[in-house]
Amino acid sequence: MGYDEAIIKANLVEVKSTFTESILKSLIQTHNFFYLTLSTFKNLFTQKADLKDLGGPLTIAHMASSSFLEGLLPYIQFIGLISLNIGILNLLPIPLLDGGHLAYYFLEFIMGKPLSSKNMMISQS
Repeated sequence: MGYDEAIIKANLVEVKSTFTESILKSLIQTHNFFYLTLSTFKNLFTQKADLKDLGGPLTIAHMASSSFLEGLLPYIQFIGLISLNIGILNLLPIPLLDGGHLAYYFLEFIMGKPLSSKNMMISQS
């Protein structure tokens, strides 16, 4: 299904914002994307969403291509969403990711000493 450029141009609205308003809007959009990502993880964990709804590299490539065809702004928003999702995934407390290392550091702080090599090996297997 294609888009009729004449209809799009006829309904296009230009919005001008100050630099401060733009920063605020971007922070709000980032917050909304962050909340959406966490809600999706929660729904997957509580089985309110199905794993079939997730996409792999091919789905991401298709969506990137589609967003690029829609214009620069949708493409930049898509890239931002992907970057935010990767950042959130990286901070999950999974041993080999940064979040796992942060969890180890937190445990070391609470215990007052480093984890033993044996415990580190067990947690990473």
